[in-house]
Amino acid sequence: MSYERENRVGQYARRVGEILGLEQETLEMLELAGSLHDIGKEMISDQIVEKPGPLTTEEWETMRKHPELGEAFIREEGHPEDVGEWIRHHHERLDGTGYPDSLEGEEIPTGSRIIAVLDAYVGMTSPRPYRPPIPAEVALEELEHAAGKHFDPEVVDVFVRLVRANLPGA
Repeated sequence: MSYERENRVGQYARRVGEILGLEQETLEMLELAGSLHDIGKEMISDQIVEKPGPLTTEEWETMRKHPELGEAFIREEGHPEDVGEWIRHHHERLDGTGYPDSLEGEEIPTGSRIIAVLDAYVGMTSPRPYRPPIPAEVALEELEHAAGKHFDPEVVDVFVRLVRANLPGA
């Protein structure tokens, strides 16, 4: 797991939260949750997490447990309940097709909705064992395309404006 990538998610989460007007305590928890959102992958075999090709059905089922494993770890460590909840639900989708609990819309905690967007962006723009990174603008377009179905449109809008304002040549 790339700690640099995870820290980027946490830093972006805090910045998006600031723009959305969240309180200081919430921002601190959001940055922590963003930085630790994939901690559950540490409890999954590297043969699955770092596999250079497609996962089998069984491997995918194992990988889909990482949000729950992460939540359990966070709770054992004594972090605030919200941090664990946001980690648990960062792969939920607005349309209810996400995991682990198939939450939809407003059922998904705000922190999770923020982390989901940033995790997707950082994932797309970072190298993976099975593919090279994609350009930032292409990733932003993908987020915009999925806004309202997969991602919270307000979070996507805030993040896209933030990144585009800071892209070279913008």
